[in-house]
Amino acid sequence: MSESAVEFGHQLPDQLPTIAATLSAQLALENDVASFLAERAALERDYAAKLQTLVRRYRDKKTKKEQEISVGPTPTIEWKHAQSTLATHITDLYSTHDATAADHTNLATTLDQLSNSLITSTKAREDLRRRHVAFASKLLSDREKTYSDKDKAKAKYDELCHELDSQRQKREKAASGDRHADRASKAFQSAEMDMWNGKNSYLIQIAVSNRAKERFYRNDLPAVQNSLQSLWTLSTRRFAESAAQAQSTVAAHHESVAKKHRDLEARAAQVDPTQDQTLFAEHNQQRWQEPSGWSFEPCVGFFDTSDMLTEPSAVTFLQNRLMRCRNRIAELEPMVEAKAKEVDGLQNLRDAYSKQHNLGNPDEVEDNLFEATRTLSALEIELHDLEAEVETIVADIGDDQGQARPHLFKPASFGIPTTCHFCGDKIWGLSKQGSVCKPCGYTVHQKCEMKVPAECKAAPGGGIAASSGSPRNSASLSRPKRSSAIIADGKPERSSRTRGVPPPPSRSSAQAATDESSEPSPAGRAIFAFHASSPFELSVAEGERVELLEDDVDGSGWIKVRAGVGKEGLVPTSYCEFGDAVPGAPTTNQDTGINGGGGSGAALPQGCGQFVKAMYDYAAQGEDEHSLATGEQAELTAVGMNYADG
Repeated sequence: MSESAVEFGHQLPDQLPTIAATLSAQLALENDVASFLAERAALERDYAAKLQTLVRRYRDKKTKKEQEISVGPTPTIEWKHAQSTLATHITDLYSTHDATAADHTNLATTLDQLSNSLITSTKAREDLRRRHVAFASKLLSDREKTYSDKDKAKAKYDELCHELDSQRQKREKAASGDRHADRASKAFQSAEMDMWNGKNSYLIQIAVSNRAKERFYRNDLPAVQNSLQSLWTLSTRRFAESAAQAQSTVAAHHESVAKKHRDLEARAAQVDPTQDQTLFAEHNQQRWQEPSGWSFEPCVGFFDTSDMLTEPSAVTFLQNRLMRCRNRIAELEPMVEAKAKEVDGLQNLRDAYSKQHNLGNPDEVEDNLFEATRTLSALEIELHDLEAEVETIVADIGDDQGQARPHLFKPASFGIPTTCHFCGDKIWGLSKQGSVCKPCGYTVHQKCEMKVPAECKAAPGGGIAASSGSPRNSASLSRPKRSSAIIADGKPERSSRTRGVPPPPSRSSAQAATDESSEPSPAGRAIFAFHASSPFELSVAEGERVELLEDDVDGSGWIKVRAGVGKEGLVPTSYCEFGDAVPGAPTTNQDTGINGGGGSGAALPQGCGQFVKAMYDYAAQGEDEHSLATGEQAELTAVGMNYADG
């Protein structure tokens, strides 16, 4: 809100209808003045007599709207006929035209053109005002939807509580040793787990609803009011400038009344939207208090508290929800940042155009600014709700995300009965009743998906979900996303940079257990130095002797070794050699890198024959990353594009 001493969003909370109605009245007045100029152009041909009649008619119309124009339709304090600078200027405008009472036919054509331009501009701003009101209604609807989701979560929680009570009664009725006793016990345990999850969902929805209410009254609604205020400022200035232009045209065509019209033109600069808005705000102050928030309500008939349940199954559900929220936050933050920069740029452009019209049309910029602001608001609302969920969950379970190796579940249909790996029941149906983790093949009901611990044996570790801190502080989340251009139908020579260093480890800790035997473990040595980046890995020095504990039987690219006394952990398969194997002779070709010409290559990574070209420069931000220069070509490994998310 540049150049404004008044900010409606803070000084007039929750009064958007009043602001919109007053702005509508001003735009209606602008249409009236445009109509006045059009009719004035026709009257110019009939000279002063009809001009005086016209001025008298519009002066009366303006008199009827003086209060609504200056202080709004329903001021909270008595209006003592204090006119806004705009109303005062319009009074002077009518008086000047009443005094001149003469014009020329050439002036009529000019006034017609000005009237048409003013009507077009006013119509566009009135349309934008209506969209502001519609957008405010949309924000209110979104807020009410959040409230509705809270109520639904409460109803679901009540339903699950009653179901738990029903299963408890059935379990108590089943006699010990009865063939139905075990089934009743399992049903009770399942109902209890669902009740825990339902309660946690209800608590989360309460937090989201409180946050949505807070954001609506503190951010969204004030932002719309401030945007309407910006439109008010622009409309007032455009109105005053159009009126000034009309007076300038009249003065240029009538030397006899040049002084009067030039004085009126000078007074047009005294129209001050800040002063008008201050007058409006003084007459519309109201007592207002933000509505109170919500708190947990236990199910009727149950004694319960507002504490989240931290049973293992409930914590698993919360961990999965926490990871999903953080992943989505990581996607939204760069979008919000980019859109916020766009909004700032459009605001600066609008202010520049408002000061110098020869640079561009501020009406078009205001329209684009509204669309960008609406998009930014939607992104920020979603981000705000996700952060509320994360804060609520972290407050109870901390940053514990389990193994942080989430399954990549995708909806799937099953033509034949398939066993759910979590609950053991059958999945069957063509309407996507279940989900399958593509990397590891873990199959579950869709209802069981959030209950499965994040321990995918085939998923790469150390990704977004593995970051222990807030996603805003995670380096893996703040990196820009880049696209790679795959070079099709061609296999250029591998760059020496790609061949000369070992590949970054895949960070997958999924290991296939080797058979226990009494035979001694194979001994070998590390052919490259490796620095551990997680508690599951082991740092080794180049040439250090190691003992193989678990081989890379599943092709994950990692093996488990022992080095020294009591030091065990994971190292990349290609970093070690065992038995009679000979390392890949890094000194046989010093010019092209390790095994550059195609030696034995037992310890080197195997490429897939597919090459990519870097579209942007990228500086490595960790030991497991690789720096690239724009245009540089590199060969993908066997996992290639499917290595990890992004």
